[in-house]
This record gives sequence, structure tokens and C-alpha cells, in this order.
Amino acid sequence: MNAKTIIILILAVILVIILFQSAQPVELKFLLWEIRMSQILFVAILLGIGFVLGFITRSVRKRKK
Repeated sequence: MNAKTIIILILAVILVIILFQSAQPVELKFLLWEIRMSQILFVAILLGIGFVLGFITRSVRKRKK
């Protein structure tokens, strides 16, 4: 395994530990919407959105070159 893979695995393990330690419900208020969900689900959704946006940005930049 190379160093990049090891760092990604360590970060993933740390993220999983943090997620399972924060299971209390949170409330998100955005404009007219009010959503209540567990913090684990909220962080997982935001992480997924971040990965998708990063992948899209990377794909668009590769096409321009």
C-alpha cells in the first residue's frame, strides 16, 4: 500500500469513530425548511455531497485540459 491509501484509511476510521460518538438528533433550519435527523445521518449526507461535488469538479477540470 502506498502512503495515500494509508492516510485515506486512517481518515476513514477516524470519521467512523466520530460519527458513532455523535448520535444525538440535530435540527437544521434553512430558509423555510426545518429538518430534524440524527447527527450521524446528517454528517454522512454532507460527506456524500462533498464527495460528489469534488468528483464532478475534478471531471470538469480534466475535460478542459
